[in-house]
Amino acid sequence: MSAVLGIDLGLSSARAAVFDRRGRLLGSGRDSARVAKRDAPDFLPKSWLAMAIGAAREALATAGQPRIDAIGIGAFGPCPVLLDERARPVMAATMFSFSSASERHRKQLIKKHRIAEHLLGPDNTIPQLLWWRRKFPEAFARAAMVVDVAGFLVASLTGRAVIDPITLNDYTCPSLTPPVAVPDVVAVDEMAGGLTEKIARKLGLPAGTPVTTGSYDSHVDIAAAGATRNGQSAILLGSTIVMGTIVSTRFKTSAAARQGLRLTPHVGLGQLLGGWTSASGSLIEWANGLVDREDVLPVGVTPESGVLVLPYFSGERAPVWDSLARGVILGATLATKPDDIRRATLDGVALSTFDIGQRLFRVGGRRTHMRATGGGLRNAAWAQATADALGCRLEVIAHAGESIGPAALAMRALGHKFEAGIAKVISPDKRSHERYRRLYPIYRSLYPALRNSMHELGRMAEQENEVA
Repeated sequence: MSAVLGIDLGLSSARAAVFDRRGRLLGSGRDSARVAKRDAPDFLPKSWLAMAIGAAREALATAGQPRIDAIGIGAFGPCPVLLDERARPVMAATMFSFSSASERHRKQLIKKHRIAEHLLGPDNTIPQLLWWRRKFPEAFARAAMVVDVAGFLVASLTGRAVIDPITLNDYTCPSLTPPVAVPDVVAVDEMAGGLTEKIARKLGLPAGTPVTTGSYDSHVDIAAAGATRNGQSAILLGSTIVMGTIVSTRFKTSAAARQGLRLTPHVGLGQLLGGWTSASGSLIEWANGLVDREDVLPVGVTPESGVLVLPYFSGERAPVWDSLARGVILGATLATKPDDIRRATLDGVALSTFDIGQRLFRVGGRRTHMRATGGGLRNAAWAQATADALGCRLEVIAHAGESIGPAALAMRALGHKFEAGIAKVISPDKRSHERYRRLYPIYRSLYPALRNSMHELGRMAEQENEVA
């Protein structure tokens, strides 16, 4: 049976899935044994490769070892990886949200070169690379090129280093010369190369099996959900939230920036106009762990607890783009119960979706429905809260929690048309939507009022850590 293999490396695990040409799931796998702790600043690239291979082997085994025509790649990021001339990593990689030093350097570059904030946002890797060059001169001197996580996986699987146009967007900036070169730029849905003999033996596949260039898992998943042409919209619920609408290439970057949104290249035609958060599913998990609870909250509107959460626990991207932003729990009293905190956290995540959605609808047009994908849809309360906050129907694609994005990308690279089926539709609750509308003005006022305090606390914590 002819099939494709999709590999998706996320913050918490590597996942893989095998799909046939009709979009049927044949097998899946997951490997999280070697994932670094979520609060650790450094990630070892070699462990990513081990996880990807482990997940892929499990997926192939459960699928019955079918013939694989192509392998699709998606991965978290931005997270620069320095490679030497043989495409081997020269040092550990640091996730974008953990480096306060590179954030200070970013602000200095913006001021010095008079660069618009949206052209050198917190996701841009140049400030971090410049900081690395200063802090790790010996390792940096061995670097021949830089790639992101997807690029590292492709280089490890095929022996060829490439970068896609979407990722490249975070490695360039007008008025700044990148401190290290990028490899060949190859389209997301083109083949970067074939499996090396060494990797092929580990996977039990023929050497030379084609591997796509791939990109950020968010863009790959959004495309697989059905947002590839002008006017189509989708939302991804995962460790973070990504929401966007496809617009024409004539849409101006400045118009997006005024709403706290971003414009990026996309897998399909046009550009992706949208916003993405720094912590969503990961924050919900944090709240559950805080009160030692793993059960999912029941679906539906709960009585008002008077507690409101600002979900900027890992900095925030859209709409504030401030890696030094911090979370807030407002309104807690001695009568506040653990489930009040859990529900307020879920509501805070939903309000961040409401916030991005309002901005997106303002410039990209209001939506009555939106395609939805991502593992977060397994959480029924979160999925319903998302529909309620947006006030539109969510069309949940089939196999939304599997690695359908990279698999669909492999099909696209083979020239095979793929359209995800709709597994179910989640309709918004009007009462709950109105509740989010009432909470929104309070929610939106918190960051401007507390921004300076957040930054000052961050500086104090950083100074104390340096002393320790």
